[in-house]
Amino acid sequence: MMSREPSNELQRLAKWAGWSYLLIIITSILSLVVLGGRYTVMGDSAASVVKMFEHPGFVRANAVYEVLMFSAVIVLAVLLFQLTAHLNATIARIALMLRVAEALLGYLGVILTLGILYSAWDGSPDNGVGALPVLLYDLKDLTYKVLMVCISLGTILFLFVFHRARFLPHWLTIWGMLAFALMFVSSPMQILGLKAGVIVNGIAAVLTISFEVVIGAWLIVKGVDTGAVTDRGISRSKER
Repeated sequence: MMSREPSNELQRLAKWAGWSYLLIIITSILSLVVLGGRYTVMGDSAASVVKMFEHPGFVRANAVYEVLMFSAVIVLAVLLFQLTAHLNATIARIALMLRVAEALLGYLGVILTLGILYSAWDGSPDNGVGALPVLLYDLKDLTYKVLMVCISLGTILFLFVFHRARFLPHWLTIWGMLAFALMFVSSPMQILGLKAGVIVNGIAAVLTISFEVVIGAWLIVKGVDTGAVTDRGISRSKER
């Protein structure tokens, strides 16, 4: 049976995880609208690079934000690991490594972004840009697509442990697993250049963003249901 002290510790971890979820998703949206949207042209790497050269301040500000945001992702991953390690250490460890890999790829994306600004630019916006900045931009774009695979698999594994332990409502964990499964499918589709990948990614984005807002609020207000684990443990003891 789970004692009150470990249960209180799990609730504390759950609240911190909830705040981390909300902080990451809300600031990510604000960053995309306020900063990233200034220099991103969907489907046109060269045009995006030109805009990056035109708005270097926004690019640098967004790079600083992304370093902080991916650091917060590592914090969230550690919190989720602490919440799930006692339930299934193997799966929790794999999920942790995937989320840390997500953050490391994010840091790489920041380095590539700054590399674009400091790479040689062949001419003015009217004359176009050189091959190196565009190559770096394409590598950055590929990095973020691979990153989405890591976040998808890592989140699905953490939610699977939550689901099996009944720490969270089944409707919430199923919602999250399906949403991130859709994101996982969309990433290779986009890497292969399939037009349907953009549509699937758009649907996945809506589902995952709304899910992270809901799970963040749920963890803050409701926490996790440690009683479900306790009740299961009592039932198994009686069966023996």
